[in-house]
Amino acid sequence: GYILLHFLLLFLLLQFNQVYDCLMTFVGSIGGQWILFMFSVCLALHQRLMRLDPGFILSPPSVVGCFCQRCDADRPYRSHHCKQCGHCVAVFDHHCHWIGRCVGAGNRALFSLFLLCQTILLVSVLTLMSYPSLPIHLIFE
Repeated sequence: GYILLHFLLLFLLLQFNQVYDCLMTFVGSIGGQWILFMFSVCLALHQRLMRLDPGFILSPPSVVGCFCQRCDADRPYRSHHCKQCGHCVAVFDHHCHWIGRCVGAGNRALFSLFLLCQTILLVSVLTLMSYPSLPIHLIFE
């Protein structure tokens, strides 16, 4: 649904002739190519995070740390039960609604990379929009 929404918004923007010309000029620039590259990297990371196992504890560990009363199973230390997912997650950080999964031992590094790419994309867009010589400012007139 997330990718479909982006493509739908892009399709609606391309319906307007002035915006279309502006976007094509912008995409042809170095800054526009950088934005498209970072956007595609962010989408690829997002799709990978949505499918990656965050470290769900499916079988009882050999070394018992504590007992989860919701799962009725033994779980290692530093694992917690996620109410949204209904599973115990090893090295549980939080349940992220952006990716629809928990952030845990299995996907923490990739989630940090995803946040870094999102930050770089945001700073790049804001930087390029601040220059009035670039045609991207025509979108917001």
